[in-house]
Amino acid sequence: MTDIELMVSFVALLCGLLLANVANNLGDALRSRRDLPIGFVPWAINLYICIAVINQFTSVSGVSENWSSFGTSAMVVLCLMLLPYVVASRLLYPENKDSWETIEDYYLANRKVIIFVLMISPVSYAFSLIFYTPELVQKGPVLLFGSLPVISTLAVLTFVKSRIIHRIGWSFLITHRLGAMVWLAVVTG
Repeated sequence: MTDIELMVSFVALLCGLLLANVANNLGDALRSRRDLPIGFVPWAINLYICIAVINQFTSVSGVSENWSSFGTSAMVVLCLMLLPYVVASRLLYPENKDSWETIEDYYLANRKVIIFVLMISPVSYAFSLIFYTPELVQKGPVLLFGSLPVISTLAVLTFVKSRIIHRIGWSFLITHRLGAMVWLAVVTG
């Protein structure tokens, strides 16, 4: 097995476990939805996480061709790109369900921590493009139109508590990730 095959297999395993974790959390939330309604934003965040994981899995294979070997630094970057989604999906649901009217209320009260954890992934992806891709001029549009809108939207959502703004922000992030997936599919053929 080559280094690239090992890396793609590792990423595929992490992505599969992450998607299973999101599905498990949603199943638990649906089971207790009568006691604690979910709300729009938690659904949107879970959808965003799923789309982002799939998007990053497909984009890692293109970036991985430029990595000369699968070393410790590549493993750290891959973990920084994927593991924050696991942590965020776990943080999205309260332990003490009696204290909250909805999961969305819990999210709004704890949004700074959840969004900060979610922000680690696009920042790590941007740094991986900068450090692992020699032709940064070609990757500039990916940084400008890919990572920058995600990071800036998440930064805005960190400081705003309005439920409507969060709904619009997460809708934008989902649309952006779907657009990135379509663009990647068209570009890579």
